[in-house]
Amino acid sequence: MSKNQTANYEKFGNSEHKHSFRSKLRTVLHKCITVPLSKIAIKIEKGAASEKSLQLMKSFACVGKNVSIGANLQVQGANNIYMGDNVNIGPDARFMCTRAEIRIGSNVMMAPHVTLVSGNHRTDMLGRTMISVGDNEKRPQDDLAIVVEGDNWIGTNSILLSGVKIGRGAIIGAGSVVRYAVPPYSIVGGNPARILGFRFRPEDIIEHEKVLYPEAERLPLDLLEKNFEKYFVNRLDEIKQLSKRY
Repeated sequence: MSKNQTANYEKFGNSEHKHSFRSKLRTVLHKCITVPLSKIAIKIEKGAASEKSLQLMKSFACVGKNVSIGANLQVQGANNIYMGDNVNIGPDARFMCTRAEIRIGSNVMMAPHVTLVSGNHRTDMLGRTMISVGDNEKRPQDDLAIVVEGDNWIGTNSILLSGVKIGRGAIIGAGSVVRYAVPPYSIVGGNPARILGFRFRPEDIIEHEKVLYPEAERLPLDLLEKNFEKYFVNRLDEIKQLSKRY
């Protein structure tokens, strides 16, 4: 991943918002440490494949309350997965995160066949085939955490790649391949995924978050307005063309 992509990972949140997000994450982690998994409401579809999904869930680093997961979950690196409350994972999900974390916030819906891959292969070594390069030869930028902040809908067959941050309230359209950070409350789609619009106007997001979040956790109006202007108002002609394709 390039320096620009790495910088893009942190682009859509100010330091105050990131601090509140970390505080909320610490609260969830505390619950996971103090509440046995047997007392957490986890809903699993019936069948042998679903029992396998349940066993995988037990090895996650953290699982919140009221988590529902479909059959045929495939995981590499279960100890790197953190999951908040009210999470619904559809069947045939695939999480690949052996060297970098996957952090899924609360109130997240994932449709069937969603894939999250927090790692990359190293491809820059002269005189070496890519398959010959081992994990111990990777650089820090080759594996970066995936963060799904919360209140998100991830459409069927979507793929989230290494270093991606999905902002709070964002929607990922079916079949999307997400390579870059997604701003809060945006709607993205395509391969590579592009911003097609926003769920609400900035002033409506402010009212929306007054109902859902304490003041310290709400997104600032200036950030919302900048995102709306940069990724929607200034791209209206492009978005109209993209909308015809999707």
